[in-house]
Amino acid sequence: DVNITWYKNSQMDRNLSVSCTNGVECSTSIGSGTVLGNETIKGEQWTCAVGYSNGTAYEVKNMTVTIVDTPPSQPRIYNGSIEILNTTTIVIPEDSNITLDVNSTDADPSDTILYIINDTTFCNISSATGILTCNPTLESHIGFRTIRISADTDDAATRQILNINVTSVNDAPLFNPLLSERNLSN
Repeated sequence: DVNITWYKNSQMDRNLSVSCTNGVECSTSIGSGTVLGNETIKGEQWTCAVGYSNGTAYEVKNMTVTIVDTPPSQPRIYNGSIEILNTTTIVIPEDSNITLDVNSTDADPSDTILYIINDTTFCNISSATGILTCNPTLESHIGFRTIRISADTDDAATRQILNINVTSVNDAPLFNPLLSERNLSN
């Protein structure tokens, strides 16, 4: 028989005995004797101790793993309840605005996710909430842009892209200097 014992931060967490046959590979099925990713958090130390008999003596082999930071999930971008995929280009007419919601999750409950964008020419994002607002008001804003959105924690980050096409709007003409009222007579 093989005895598998998992220790979480030096405290026994679970124990499993498996019957094995000499000369045949001995294994456990997923979920029985294994530790899954959603059971761990950053900074924990897990030790797996495998005890077995070689026929004359009982031996124990240990392996210790320190859990490192899991990156946040790739940011997902929503316009209301509709998800905007990175293959989609959203169209924003010049002189109008759009508000989008960026969401990411992290398996480590102690991590705080900060949202960051690479181009703040006419878009801003709340680093805490992921609310992204774009308001292109200048002629120089017209055209295609790719905004890179990051969901960052202290130790890891994931990214998503947002493709934007700002379209031109025919603005009313302006006179500069302003024309004063004139009366014409014959």
